[in-house]
Amino acid sequence: MFSHHEIVFLAKRTKVCHRMCSLHDEPYIMFSTEKKLMLCIKCFRDMQVESRIHCIDIETAYIQGCEILDQAVLAVKELQTSACEAIIMLRAMIGAVGSNMEEEENAICNIFTSMQERLAERKNILLRAAQSQHEEKEKALKEQLSHLAALLPTLQVRSSYLYIPRPVINSVGQ
Repeated sequence: MFSHHEIVFLAKRTKVCHRMCSLHDEPYIMFSTEKKLMLCIKCFRDMQVESRIHCIDIETAYIQGCEILDQAVLAVKELQTSACEAIIMLRAMIGAVGSNMEEEENAICNIFTSMQERLAERKNILLRAAQSQHEEKEKALKEQLSHLAALLPTLQVRSSYLYIPRPVINSVGQ
């Protein structure tokens, strides 16, 4: 069955097919930089003279294409490198932001705790001052009360001497 068939590798077949002109069945020898097409000798002769200026041999076109491709690969590699560096930098910045956030939270908590402690101290100072004032006023009022209480019996005795009967007061008032 396979005695009459020639086995051709796929890679060889694709190279052979693409090296021949489909119109003239001739091998490609030129490349048009204007139309971006490969040309056989007959296609080249059929072209206008002005268009022939933009044609180069296939090997030169291949070398130029490889150079352009190499430049594009280098540009992509540089872009990849800069993107990787940017990713690393952004990750570092994210880490720094996270640690800064933790530091700020701790600082805020410390300040708040310190303020609470100072407010508690100030509250205690004010409460002691109010208590002290209360005690001083209470002591002064108690002293006045005891002084007045001591004077009360004396005043009651003297007021009894000043007791004027009611009929006398009525007659004086008329």
